[in-house]
Amino acid sequence: MLHIKPETKLFRLWLSWTIATALGWLLVVYPGLNLRDEAVFAWNMLPAMAWKLFLNTIALGLIVGLLQYLVLRFDTRISNWWIAISTVSYAFGSSLAFLISTAGIGLGNPRTLSSQGEEFLSMPLALTMLIGGALAGLIQAYALKNSFSVHRGQKTLLWILGTALGWSLGFFATSYGWGLNMPLYLQSAFAGLIIGAVTGMFLLVQLRDEPNN
Repeated sequence: MLHIKPETKLFRLWLSWTIATALGWLLVVYPGLNLRDEAVFAWNMLPAMAWKLFLNTIALGLIVGLLQYLVLRFDTRISNWWIAISTVSYAFGSSLAFLISTAGIGLGNPRTLSSQGEEFLSMPLALTMLIGGALAGLIQAYALKNSFSVHRGQKTLLWILGTALGWSLGFFATSYGWGLNMPLYLQSAFAGLIIGAVTGMFLLVQLRDEPNN
């Protein structure tokens, strides 16, 4: 799926990955930012919100995957399946993460999602991005497993943890931007920049010790 070419400069690879990821998040705003202040007060609201996340993150994952593919071709041997994997990982990762995190909070406080508006919670963006990053990393790691031939199990786990960390730090970046009243597209781009920088470092750790690189 992904192997570094012998002439590749690691800093250039990291920079290309970071810029491509940030640009993708700039062009398509992460949909969780639009839903951040939306009140959730009933269980039957969850499927529609998850579906909205799913549809919008299809676009985000597609653009990010396409941009990553275009820039990585210069420094890696990358399959065009990466575009599809990015799309699937973003769409399923974010929507499932929203359902898991919101349902977990709702089960912990049953009245919150059964009060018909008397009590409510805002979209749990922090948990959604943490779990979403981990789920996205899990899907991507499955696609990348043939690339991680050295200590494959450890490297797969490291990639999952790395994407979860990147997305979590991306959430804090959006919160900082939100506090400064940045437009949503800049908040999203800021998050993408952090996510790209963090996951790019983990990508280099994964690939630099591979044989024939």
